[in-house]
Amino acid sequence: MAEYIILLGATITSKVGWKMRTFKFFLLCFLLSFTITPAAYAQTAEYEYTFIFSDEFNNSQDLILGKDPFGTDGIDTLFGEEFIPQVPPGEFGVRFQLPPDTSITTIKDIRFGCYWATGHEHLLDLNYQTGSSSISVFWEWGTWDVYSLDWVEFINPFTGQTLASFSWSPDTSFFAIPSSLTKIEIWTGYGGTLSTVEYELYTPNGGEILEGGNIYEITWWSNELAPWMDIEFSSDSGTTWNLIADSVWTTNSSYSWLVPNIESENCLIRIGGYPCNFDVSDSVFTITNPVSIED
Repeated sequence: MAEYIILLGATITSKVGWKMRTFKFFLLCFLLSFTITPAAYAQTAEYEYTFIFSDEFNNSQDLILGKDPFGTDGIDTLFGEEFIPQVPPGEFGVRFQLPPDTSITTIKDIRFGCYWATGHEHLLDLNYQTGSSSISVFWEWGTWDVYSLDWVEFINPFTGQTLASFSWSPDTSFFAIPSSLTKIEIWTGYGGTLSTVEYELYTPNGGEILEGGNIYEITWWSNELAPWMDIEFSSDSGTTWNLIADSVWTTNSSYSWLVPNIESENCLIRIGGYPCNFDVSDSVFTITNPVSIED
């Protein structure tokens, strides 16, 4: 059938020239749109780790977990996460079950994480091939740094019992899941600082009316655990953001901003280091652009 379509396409192309070639190009793009998955254009998370599950029949399944400042508890298409149907009874397979709706299953689970120490719980659904009673898992820790994966624990979600604990190792780690356990939790811990940077935007914090073309003082407080910060502006209630200034000293506590010559009632200021530590105007403020009338 495919050979017939190609032959027919070539015959028509020879008769109608560039119009048919254009049609074939768009047809190819249309067909490819059905084959490209989120994983094809996904970006790699800041930290990713592959856990390989297998049984005594040599079935295997790779699951990827990790953290990133843009990770969430849900499906993150940014990192190639996608809904994968649950495994049919009697077949081997392992799936993450995402909170709070555990019917959402996937094979990749990237959670939110920045530079401070953090931990996450990953609930896994274990499915055994008919006749199988054991599933094992092994993984590599990768190169250690201050913010990387530091420890892993396996928890029985039915009893809360800790089944095994592992700390970072240059070697591959291995764990045999207790026989016929249908679910298991993987608790992951990442290194980092114990204190976090804090910001509080004072002005503009909502309700102000600023005039375009004038200088306005953006003011804030910070606990100064980070030396620099960014200042950003939005005129559409936070849908899009434009950089006002980067690497601003947090100790300055103020910044002289040349207000843009625009008209908007939906303005916001954001300070800090989005998406990790930042503060945003509590509500929108207004910028007016008065028109001078000459005599």
